[in-house]
Amino acid sequence: TKLILGRPCHSTAEVTDADMQIAIKILKTFLFVGNTDEWDRSICLFNVMWVGAEPSQTQLLDVPGENYTPLFDKGEKDTNSCDEYKDMLSEVDDKHDEILFAAAKEQIHALEVEHNFKHQVKSR
Repeated sequence: TKLILGRPCHSTAEVTDADMQIAIKILKTFLFVGNTDEWDRSICLFNVMWVGAEPSQTQLLDVPGENYTPLFDKGEKDTNSCDEYKDMLSEVDDKHDEILFAAAKEQIHALEVEHNFKHQVKSR
């Protein structure tokens, strides 16, 4: 919520109900909203909306703790692990984020309806 409002995520500034309404309005202006908890579904929706083709195998890769960047640019391995990220998130309890996440799910559903999206991922 804070990031959408243009604040650092660890800002100590309180998010007000008025801020929450602004964040939801901003979210509704996004051309695409996805949910990393439903990675394949989100990638398929993105492709329906913007690519017009089935997603590639690489787009559907979502394995915790794995880093696929070297597949593309032979770069350095990412030192951040998914476990570290999950630990950080477990320390954050922000009711506003939960409200924004619910609004994001509504936005995703609206995009699915608008694009007549029926989720099907062909077998890998």
